[in-house]
Amino acid sequence: MKKETGGNTTNIWIWTIFATLFVLVAWGMTWIFIGNVQPSFSENTVVLIPIDDNGGAFGDKFGFITSLFSGLAFVGLVAAIFLQQEELKNTQKNNGRAKR
Repeated sequence: MKKETGGNTTNIWIWTIFATLFVLVAWGMTWIFIGNVQPSFSENTVVLIPIDDNGGAFGDKFGFITSLFSGLAFVGLVAAIFLQQEELKNTQKNNGRAKR
């Protein structure tokens, strides 16, 4: 019996890895910018001004941990849905062969 490989499954894993990296990079950027700089809008430009008092902003950085886990959970949910679709297709294909 010939074993079929799932090319789509590989694409799902690649997409999952890139989405996870995107979430981690976005979260890391917020960790760097929150508490270190403050945007100042003057005319049509945005200037980042360093903040002297970091006490409250440092605590706000930990609020973004929930965003990190929410983003990673969403990536995992989407990946699980696509993997489940692939498994369902394979199961239906195998059931069709068994009936013959």
